[in-house]
Amino acid sequence: MAIEHRAPNGSIYTIKYQELKSDYLRFCAMTDAQFTENILSATHLACIICWFKELGPDSTIGDTGLIHELIHLMQGNSDIGIDEVRTMFENYLELV
Repeated sequence: MAIEHRAPNGSIYTIKYQELKSDYLRFCAMTDAQFTENILSATHLACIICWFKELGPDSTIGDTGLIHELIHLMQGNSDIGIDEVRTMFENYLELV
């Protein structure tokens, strides 16, 4: 199933559920080292799926939100560590 989205700037994006799910599963299967190497792409995917699932700011950009915690990992100053962030990633972004 493909969903077309018109961004505020007029650009049109096509979002394909199966591609999102496939990417999600690929990231979940990565080792911690692979996930860390691909953290920018993981964060981008998280932004898309969080928007798609209409997760609110507390779950995404708030102080304990997934996007916020992914950025802390990128900066090397995460208080909760990669295990907890990956658990959040898997739970918040799960697609059935």
